[in-house]
Amino acid sequence: LKNWSKAVSFYQTAIKLGGEKAEYYLALAEIFTQQRVYEKAEQSYLKALELRPDALEISLSLGKLYRSQGNLAGEEKIYRQALKYHPRNAELRVYLGDILFAQGKLKEAEKLLRQALQIEPRLYISRIKLAEVLGKQKRWKESIKELEIATKYFPQDPRAYFFLGRLYARQGNREK
Repeated sequence: LKNWSKAVSFYQTAIKLGGEKAEYYLALAEIFTQQRVYEKAEQSYLKALELRPDALEISLSLGKLYRSQGNLAGEEKIYRQALKYHPRNAELRVYLGDILFAQGKLKEAEKLLRQALQIEPRLYISRIKLAEVLGKQKRWKESIKELEIATKYFPQDPRAYFFLGRLYARQGNREK
């Protein structure tokens, strides 16, 4: 705790002496996050984003903080803003799709996940998340297809196999 307090003090001094730089606020936010002082962490991330609204690292970090606090609306807002600066970033679309999935907005989640796959077809997690969205809609064949593709790209990762097992178990004896 003593070293963190020193780190905070030094970062605050850097801000006072060196002007307002996004990297200083980001470092401060990371310390506050580690200390679980979430309100100050959020304030520091927001200040960093104000200074560098195009900084993907800051947006992702703030989004993760919001997720850890159960603030899906805040996380969604940050990722939507980041997409304005990074429209070709597939991972942002996956994160946003995951949030929308958690909110029950399945069609919008599916759209974003498919866009992520258009940008980066080999992005494994896009296929896993898309399969979850399709499965939730009981679109079994499409879900299975995405998971089978995922196993081809990453045959050593157990998640796709687990979800395939789950889908087949849910279907039981049905052939759809």
